[in-house]
Amino acid sequence: MEKNKLFIFISVILILIQVFFTYKGIENAPFFHYGMFSEPAKKQVKIYYVKIDNQELPLSKNHGYNKEVLLYNLENYELTIAGDTQVNQVIHQRLDRFNDAQKTDYFITNLSNHLDKEVYQKWICNYVQQEFSSSKKIELGYYILDENTTILSSKILMSDERN
Repeated sequence: MEKNKLFIFISVILILIQVFFTYKGIENAPFFHYGMFSEPAKKQVKIYYVKIDNQELPLSKNHGYNKEVLLYNLENYELTIAGDTQVNQVIHQRLDRFNDAQKTDYFITNLSNHLDKEVYQKWICNYVQQEFSSSKKIELGYYILDENTTILSSKILMSDERN
C-alpha cells in the first residue's frame, strides 16, 4: 500500500509539472507536442531548385546528401537575409514575454549568424560546381506552388556565371 501511495504522489507531481510547462508554452516531451500534428495543411509550398546550365537538377530523385546540404543552406540563406533565422525566432519566443528589448537585441546580435552574402554565394556556387559538374551557369532559387502544384511565383536567390 505504501508503494502505491508513493507512485501516485510522484505521478501527481509529474502531471503538475507538465501542466506548468504547458501553461508556460514549454514543450518538453514528443507526445505532448500538439502543435506538431494539429497544424492544417499549407495552401502554398516553397520548393527550392538548382539549375545548372539552364537545366533544372532533379533534387527529389537521387542526390541524397547533396540535396540536404543544398536545401538546408538555401532555406537558411533566405531566412538569414530576411533576418528571420530559427535562432532569432527562439530568442524572440523566449525573451519577448519579459518586455526587455535591450536583452533581446543583445542575444540576437551575439547568437545569430551574420551573413557575408558575397562569400556565401561564392561558396555555394563553388559547391554546386564541384559536386554536380563543371558548369558555366548556376542558378539557385525557389518556386511557390499551390495545393494543385501550379507555380504561383518564383524567385532567384543567387546566380553565378563562370567562364
